[in-house]
Amino acid sequence: MEPGDLVESIPEELFRGRVPGRPRGEIAALIDALPIGLFWKDLRSFYLGCNAAFARDAGLDSPAEIVGLTDFDLAWSSIAEKVREDDRAVMESGIARLGYEDPVTLRDGRRVWHHKNKLPIRGPDGRVVGVLGTYEDVSERRLAEERLALAIEGSGVGLWDWQVAAGKLEVNERWAGICGYRLEELEPLSIETWKRLCEPGDFERAQAALEAHFSGRSPTYECEVRMRHKEGRWIWVLDRGKLFERDPEGRPLRMSGTHLDITERKRLEEELLLAATRDKLTGALNRRAGLEALARELKAAERRGSSLAVGFVDVDGLKEVNDSLGHAAGDLLLASAARVLSLSLRETDLLARLGGDEFLLILPDCGQGEAEAIWDRVERSAREPAEGPAVAMSHGFAFRRGAEGLGLDALVAMADAKMYADKRSRKKGR
Repeated sequence: MEPGDLVESIPEELFRGRVPGRPRGEIAALIDALPIGLFWKDLRSFYLGCNAAFARDAGLDSPAEIVGLTDFDLAWSSIAEKVREDDRAVMESGIARLGYEDPVTLRDGRRVWHHKNKLPIRGPDGRVVGVLGTYEDVSERRLAEERLALAIEGSGVGLWDWQVAAGKLEVNERWAGICGYRLEELEPLSIETWKRLCEPGDFERAQAALEAHFSGRSPTYECEVRMRHKEGRWIWVLDRGKLFERDPEGRPLRMSGTHLDITERKRLEEELLLAATRDKLTGALNRRAGLEALARELKAAERRGSSLAVGFVDVDGLKEVNDSLGHAAGDLLLASAARVLSLSLRETDLLARLGGDEFLLILPDCGQGEAEAIWDRVERSAREPAEGPAVAMSHGFAFRRGAEGLGLDALVAMADAKMYADKRSRKKGR
């Protein structure tokens, strides 16, 4: 039974002045069984009745004790004037006030939150003769919401809610703040707002992840994407969500999720990756990463039946520079050699420092003629580098042709042997 039905069932004589009374029979049993508080007052906001739940919260032994009291007589007397103003507004306007929430202090000192409704009660002639109110204790829900809000605020998470079919997007202030905006700066919001801020390639990956989730291939949606900050720089965002509503045909309707700024985490990951795979002095791949890359390229060449060139390079005279000018000068020579090599290679080529004065070149889809053309560029640049001292280097190439050929160790050994042959030849030619 709705509150309006209860109102119609409460005898009109209860609202003629301050005559005490209670509904009888089934109605009385019903209102006392309700888990919510229910009360009714006359035009002067004097209580004329209540149910058992309201009486308990008011600290009364029975509902009958409420008759003739006002809110000034009850535990919440500190807000009694506000309560009476609410009563008058409903009775004078004849319009119900529904679904609002207020804090209330009970007789035992507990502070609770009530979800309230107030409705005007009309007599047989249609005139308002009082007000009926209901409330429900929503303290646990409010506490949970407050805890969640604090957790979200503390975690720095942005929230989003997407009406998939309509393209409508709702986000919180933090979602906008991650990209350096105020919420109003992004309005009107739609899924196009996200698409506009997202890096195009990452947006395509996100779309694929969404389709996997919509089709049921993944239980949730998750994707790391770059988004354009208001300052023009890219930031990394961990985007997570879950679909929770479909239409009768199973098409996605609505999903919600979170954005978390992971820019700093990605920076640290990149630094760790560089530390694990790169030579600190030259920026080239380190020995382990270089040999792993060579193994991958060998397998790729075998699958494709393509050629692969492996170059072994030695920086001439490094020991003499270290002995005569110091290791700082030697480091400058090694860094200059690495720059020359790197700038002379193709985009698909890889450079690794094996240790000391030795470098490894990995040249996919490269035959002997192209490899020697690359080395010609190296030697021209080495004589007059754009930065750092001039550098002399010896080299040797080994080649794997087609699906069969030398393995990794044999290729490196052959290139190494040819490099030493080149070094001996260069020494003889001095």
